[in-house]
Amino acid sequence: MGDSINIQIVLYEPEQTSLGTFIDCLLDLEIPAETTVNVLIGDCSEKPVDTEKLEQWNAAFSERSLPLTYKHFGENIGFGAGHNRLSQAAEADHLLILNPDTAFASDLLSRLQGFAKSKADYGMVEARQYPLEHPKDWNQETTTTEWCSCCCVLVNGSAYRQVGGFDETFFLYCEDVDLSWRIRALGKQTYFCADAGVYHRKQLTEIGIETSQSEKIYGLSSLMLLLKKYGETKSLAELKSALNERGEDEVKQALQIFEKTQG
Repeated sequence: MGDSINIQIVLYEPEQTSLGTFIDCLLDLEIPAETTVNVLIGDCSEKPVDTEKLEQWNAAFSERSLPLTYKHFGENIGFGAGHNRLSQAAEADHLLILNPDTAFASDLLSRLQGFAKSKADYGMVEARQYPLEHPKDWNQETTTTEWCSCCCVLVNGSAYRQVGGFDETFFLYCEDVDLSWRIRALGKQTYFCADAGVYHRKQLTEIGIETSQSEKIYGLSSLMLLLKKYGETKSLAELKSALNERGEDEVKQALQIFEKTQG
């Protein structure tokens, strides 16, 4: 009996040229033998994809015999919540979670699935990112890593359901760290597959990465949530104290968002 894989994508006001490249990459994907694939797109944007474009997508995916489901959420419910909604559409052996600002070769799915099948304790398998990797370690002998980025990751569907999917308290950022840790707590492992890669569109400048406002704000608030959830109360207090002293607008907003999650 073959595998079933849900390819899940959550949109939020995507850059159209980048999205077009991404859709082309999806349509060019090689589907491994005896594998059933469904493509699920959830949209947190203010307005849904226009009817003409959606009809074009449906026709193109139908030609490839790839069932496509598009759902406009009507509001920005966040990354993790979006993927949780999509995963409820149909249970699958694996979830391939992809950012819509990526581009990749046609063998991406085959490489990730083949890697996962070689690991009896697989919980998550992350693909390499170009041109910039997350500054985290991975063991080059065992290929394990402490957590997997959900920019491009194949997730064990059973493990995902066992832990209840993403913690929706994390609106944006750090939800992948939290998911990784909870899946590892099941006795599953998180891996880095260096043989599978995606280009992840970043705002590169001559002096480095241009960090978006959302990353500045939600990156900080989610880091505080992570420290709170996993018992680092001293570290959390120290971080909040240091942030309060900075007084920057983004920092103030991050602290406000964190406090709202605490009820």
